Amino acid sequence: MVLVSPSSVYIAGFHAHCVEHVDLVKANLTHFMGVCGQVGNQYEGHRLNDVTVRVPYGVAYNGNDKLYVSLITDSILLMIDLDTDIVTRIDRVPKRPKALQFDCSTNMLYMTATGGFLTYNLDTSEINVMDNTDFESDDKSLLSDPKDFITLSNHSWIIAESQQDR
Repeated sequence: MVLVSPSSVYIAGFHAHCVEHVDLVKANLTHFMGVCGQVGNQYEGHRLNDVTVRVPYGVAYNGNDKLYVSLITDSILLMIDLDTDIVTRIDRVPKRPKALQFDCSTNMLYMTATGGFLTYNLDTSEINVMDNTDFESDDKSLLSDPKDFITLSNHSWIIAESQQDR
């Protein structure tokens, strides 16, 4: 789920195979991308009303009319231009991308994926896998399968790890 403005939220419907939009002012829920309940893989170069997806997991907003959606089962990252409604696939994505967050100040997309916590520089397409040496912990299995995370104001993270139930 990502808050795009004080009145607009996007939610990835993992089991419904769609992304929904919530207008908080109108108290209205609409289908944004995909057909809820219908599995598909028709997305790249299509307009939003023609798109079908499979297992969307994470949603992030870059603060500049671009929405990013991770498709965990297909290991795909999609970029949606909110001005044109065109969907583009981003190449070189790690296996099973999950939770996403965007840092507008660095143009970096942070994501969890099978095998680690990553940063993805959208300017250079460079992926940096953060390993256990990047974090203060004695437990070296800390990032075996990170599931979700939140960013704190001091640029640190709280990461939920699914294999170790923590």
